[in-house]
Amino acid sequence: MTERWGRVLGTDLRSLALFRTALGAYLCWDLLVRMQVMSSLYSDDGYLPRDARLALERIPRFLSLHLSSGSALVQLILFLAALYFSLALTVGYRTRFCAIGSWILFVSMHTRNPIVDGLADDVLLGLLFWAMFVPLNARWSLDGALNGDHLRRDNSNASVGVFALLLQVCFVYWFTDTVQSRELFPALGWMSPETLALLKVVGPALVFVPVATGAIRLAVVTTFVALHLTAAIEANAPSPALICALSWSLFLPKTFWDAVARPFGQFSLQHALDRSVEWLRATVKTWPAWFHRRLASKPAAREPGVLQRAIVLSSLALVLAGYASNASASRFRLPRPVAAVAMAAQLGQPWSPPPLPKADGWYVVEGVRENGQRMDLLHGGPLDWAKPSEVGTVFGNFRLQRFMRSLLEPEMAKNRSYFAGSFCQQWNTLVTGPSRLAKVYVNYMQGQPDGTHKKLFLLEYPCPK
Repeated sequence: MTERWGRVLGTDLRSLALFRTALGAYLCWDLLVRMQVMSSLYSDDGYLPRDARLALERIPRFLSLHLSSGSALVQLILFLAALYFSLALTVGYRTRFCAIGSWILFVSMHTRNPIVDGLADDVLLGLLFWAMFVPLNARWSLDGALNGDHLRRDNSNASVGVFALLLQVCFVYWFTDTVQSRELFPALGWMSPETLALLKVVGPALVFVPVATGAIRLAVVTTFVALHLTAAIEANAPSPALICALSWSLFLPKTFWDAVARPFGQFSLQHALDRSVEWLRATVKTWPAWFHRRLASKPAAREPGVLQRAIVLSSLALVLAGYASNASASRFRLPRPVAAVAMAAQLGQPWSPPPLPKADGWYVVEGVRENGQRMDLLHGGPLDWAKPSEVGTVFGNFRLQRFMRSLLEPEMAKNRSYFAGSFCQQWNTLVTGPSRLAKVYVNYMQGQPDGTHKKLFLLEYPCPK
C-alpha cells in the first residue's frame, strides 16, 4: 500500500492512543453510573429478574454472563471485573486482553437489560468490537513502556482492523434514520431532513478523500466534534453525541500531532511513562516475585496475521449484511444461523429506537400498612400528589429513569409488579407487626395537552405475607 493510501485508509497511532484513553475513561464513568442501580436493574431482587428478561425476548442464557446468576454479589463481581478492564484499557496495560474483556462484559450487560440502553450504547459496542483488532497500545501506554514497542518511528497504521474501525464511525451516520439523527445533532433541529441527510453522508465520506487528506480530516473532525459536544454538554445523560465526539479522535491527522508535539521537543508522554516504569522497577527489587512478573516485558503489538484479517473481513461483511437486512426497503434477510451469530456478538447493529419522550409526569407510589396508614413510598412521609420541583430527578440515575419510563408502555405492564414488590421486600424486611406494608399502589400523574395532570392507575400489588 502506498504512503498516500495508507494515510487515506489508516490513521495515526497517536490518534489511536487518544481514542483508547477516552474510550476507557468513558467506560469507567458508565460503569460507575450503572453500579449505582446495579441491584435494581441487573439482579433478581430488582425490577427485571432474569425470568422477566427472558420473557421479553427468548435468548439463550449463555449469551450473557450477567444472566448466569441473579445474585447481587455475582453482579458486583462482574461489574468490578469490567471496571478493572476499563481502567487497564485507559492506561494501556494488557490492552488487547482488556479490550476483549470489556467488549464481552458490555455485550453481556446490554443483553441482560437492554431496556436501559440506547443509541449511545449501540455505538459504544460497535467501537469496542473493532478496538480488539487495532494496536491501541502502540503509543502512550504502559504496554509500550514495558516492551519498548513505541520505539518504532512510523506513526501511521493502515491495517484492515484500523480501516474497519474508521468505517464503524461513519456507519453511525450513514445507517441511522432521521429520528435517530436528531439524537446525534439535536442542535440542528432547524435543519431540514434533506440537508441533515446530506451532512450525514458527505461529512464522514470526506475523511477518505485522497487529496489534502490531513487538512480535510482536521476540518471535518473540528466541525463534527463541535456539533456533538454542544449537544453532549446540554444533555444530562450519555447521549450518542458524546460517544460520537469521542470517536472522531481517530481521524486526527499526522500534521495535527506533529504541530502539538513541536513545542515539547524530544519530551513525550511515552518518555514519561518509560521513566516511571524504570523507577518502579528499581524501587521494587525487594518486593515479591509475582509483582516483578507483572512488570515483565509484554509482547509487542504484532501486525495482524491471516486469521485476524479473516475475522475482521468476515465481521465487516456481517455488519454490512446486517444493515442491508435492517433496511426497510430491502427484501434481503440474513440466514438464521448467521443472524444468531450477529445477535450474539451485537454485530447486526440494529440501532436502538429513539428514547421514550421525556415524561411530563411523575410517579406516586402509595403504600398501605396493615394498620391502614397510608404513606408515600418514594419520598417518605405522608402521601403527596403534588408535582415534585424537579420531575426528572425523582429517580436520580438516568438508567433508572429510562427504565421507569418504559414501565408506562403496555408491553411492560407485567413487569410493574417487580417494581412494586421491591418496596414490600425492602420495607417488610425491617418492620414487623401492624406497621408492615400490606399493599402497594403504583400511580402515574400524566401530563395533558392543557397543562393539567391526570391520575393514571397502573397497579395494585398485595405484599406477600
